[in-house]
Amino acid sequence: MSGRRLFSRVCALGALFFALAPRLRAEEKSLLALDGTLYHVQSGYYKDFEPSGTAAQAGDYVIRWDSKSQGGVTLSGIIPGTDNPDPKDQFDLAYDSVSQSLVLAWTDRIQVINSIQFAVLRDGAWTQSQLLPSGIFSFAANPQILVTHQTVQDLDAAGNEVDSQRSIISVIWWEGSVRPRARLATIFVENGSLNLADIPIYDLPELVGSQTVAGSGIFENPLYEVPALQQDGLSANILATFGDVATGTIQVARITFPSDFRHAIDPLHGRHVVVILGHNASPVLEAVPPSPTLLGIVVGSSYQPTVYWQSDSAGVNFAMSNGAGWSDTRTVALTPTLGTDAAVSLIRRMAIQN
Repeated sequence: MSGRRLFSRVCALGALFFALAPRLRAEEKSLLALDGTLYHVQSGYYKDFEPSGTAAQAGDYVIRWDSKSQGGVTLSGIIPGTDNPDPKDQFDLAYDSVSQSLVLAWTDRIQVINSIQFAVLRDGAWTQSQLLPSGIFSFAANPQILVTHQTVQDLDAAGNEVDSQRSIISVIWWEGSVRPRARLATIFVENGSLNLADIPIYDLPELVGSQTVAGSGIFENPLYEVPALQQDGLSANILATFGDVATGTIQVARITFPSDFRHAIDPLHGRHVVVILGHNASPVLEAVPPSPTLLGIVVGSSYQPTVYWQSDSAGVNFAMSNGAGWSDTRTVALTPTLGTDAAVSLIRRMAIQN
């Protein structure tokens, strides 16, 4: 494809994404930490949070955070770096009990680019980083965070073997661009140190031996755009589920991280890398409607995915893969005593346990 045609395609894609971008709307999410502290984050206009405040411009679209401890101590403020006019939504929250850190990811929407922003609250202070897009025009969406913990073997300064625990913060998201694909970032917290300056980012199709291919970046099947993370049992291993444009499949990648550093470390691989244990693929489920109000993926036995979605108020639909195909669509009917969240919990539990 010539440079001019490629540029035209990207510009058209950017215009379409901008036209379809959601209007400013409040986004909020809460999380309960192990110590009982309740955290809450919400986006909105600064003037609505602090009518007489001076920490930002009245028309800035900011993210405000609040916390309340078990002892009743409350804290609140505006996350630094979010004081600008850009819409901010698609929040995901996680808490790392080892480093006592609150982790937030969100989509920051500008006219010609959507980026995934990442911030960490530790010791009462926020640190923010951008998960860099792969190109000038990209449209990142649907970030999801997973925190796992791992015991690593190492040597101290005297050459004695020591074990320590580290945290691994994994972030997955979809990036629509001239080469649309799911991407994965890993952030390691070791010995209390958190470095957001150099975060490795991987193109997930390439991790499983596929490739990133040119495309429009917009798909009728929304499954491509909702990659998911899940812990593999009680280990530090993770499962990354994502749509692979090159093969037209849903991939489930089993990912681990090296943990034995008692010997010389290969400088090409180092301490902060991912290792693919294996992967399996299922054809993309065609039963999912183009614009569901709810869509998710959970991995069950034999590392096969179950997809659930909702397109009306009658129920939550789901289908299960056996690797070669999908089951018929089934539905959990909603009732006054069984709402959407409860139905999703039933489907996820069923998928994991069977």
